[in-house]
Amino acid sequence: ELGLWFVLSIPALTAGFVLSGFFKGLGVPAIGVGLESGLPALLASLAVLLLQQVFSYENEIVIGVAYCVSAWSVIGVGLAYLVIDSSRTHWKFSVADILEQLNGFYARVKSFHLILIGNFFHANAYVLIVSIQLGADDAGMLRVVERLAMLISFPLTVVNAICARFFALSYNDGDYYELKREYRKSALTSFSLGLPVFLVVVGFSGTILRGFEIDPIRGGALLLLLAMGHMVNILTGSIAVLLNMTGYEKLVRNVTLLNSLVSLPTLWVMATIGAYNVAFALTVFLVAQNALLVFYGFKYIIGNRGLR
Repeated sequence: ELGLWFVLSIPALTAGFVLSGFFKGLGVPAIGVGLESGLPALLASLAVLLLQQVFSYENEIVIGVAYCVSAWSVIGVGLAYLVIDSSRTHWKFSVADILEQLNGFYARVKSFHLILIGNFFHANAYVLIVSIQLGADDAGMLRVVERLAMLISFPLTVVNAICARFFALSYNDGDYYELKREYRKSALTSFSLGLPVFLVVVGFSGTILRGFEIDPIRGGALLLLLAMGHMVNILTGSIAVLLNMTGYEKLVRNVTLLNSLVSLPTLWVMATIGAYNVAFALTVFLVAQNALLVFYGFKYIIGNRGLR
């Protein structure tokens, strides 16, 4: 029964992910990020905690129900905004117009689909690998630490949502000076917002990990290693978005798929040695992927003196 509620939430999550890009194009990145991120999970967690702490109600089915309701509530808010905005701006469209535009849509977004599939496959295969190879305790510790380290990169998610539209507009207008300036600003902004998170996560790692009942010595070493990788991630700014918005989405696709194909067998081997080696491999592949994207970004756009 628990799994059924998660299955029922899939259409809402899928629709939210699709609509998120549309809202970013409209210049409403806050709603776009909310639709594509873990907002339903966050709302569901708060609802479950409220039921447990205030009403002392404990039932695992509540987790699935709360997640499903949260997912549909989030997409409902997005659709409500869409209806209100369309009535205010007097949008005019027909089913025939939509179908005509969809005919050439898939040809343009195949690379993006493959990027998403590659990321999805990598994330789920990675969880399966550490669960099999490390055992429940070490796998749980690694996952908690990994999620904590990902908080450092969260500001970059927000920056990406905002910058995508400006990258596309500057590229279409042929304003390459502004395009390069926006990229440098994205790197500076993500670093400025991510640095305080890094300092808190690393500086108070012992206190944070004790809250999750994780050994602060073992967990702290893993957290520091993964945190360094995410610092590199925010230092590179919105490089993947820059390449995607300037016609190099196939290059991003190839780098993403290559990273998945190489990293998964490596993680399988590393997991036989221990959690620290898995964390080291994750950091290396995160840094390597960013390094490749930065190399091509500077080669074709940022460092290309022919683009003025």
